[in-house]
Amino acid sequence: MKRYLLTFLIMLPMTVMLGQHALIIHVFEKTEQVCFKKTSIDSTLLYPDIAFDKDSTYTKYVIDMNELSSSYYVDNHWVSTLPVDVSLLSDGVMKVQILEQGFDYGLLVRTDSSHESVTWFWLLEDETRVKKITRFVIEKAS
Repeated sequence: MKRYLLTFLIMLPMTVMLGQHALIIHVFEKTEQVCFKKTSIDSTLLYPDIAFDKDSTYTKYVIDMNELSSSYYVDNHWVSTLPVDVSLLSDGVMKVQILEQGFDYGLLVRTDSSHESVTWFWLLEDETRVKKITRFVIEKAS
């Protein structure tokens, strides 16, 4: 019973968030790590072949839960809007998979207010790129 209660408490913020119409992620600072092989996101963060300096270019992701799309902005200028698939992973993280043919990239978002996190990933055949977003605000718009 305790296990079900714990699972419910972990998933509740994600369920509430998926009921929202849009999730807006304001990004103020990020760092990028690269491995020159296809590997896991965690492995890339722990053992990168290259780690870039902090990037403080303002970017924004607007994830529309009704339209299942993600719009991307750099310095408040629209760059693209692409379809997405949104799923909940077992650890309470929302995976926003960008559905652009031939590419495997997206965001991992945890919206639990005590453990918020955002990670961008791009998995290639011979390379894994991860951006750990270190300063951000998650806005849940209805």
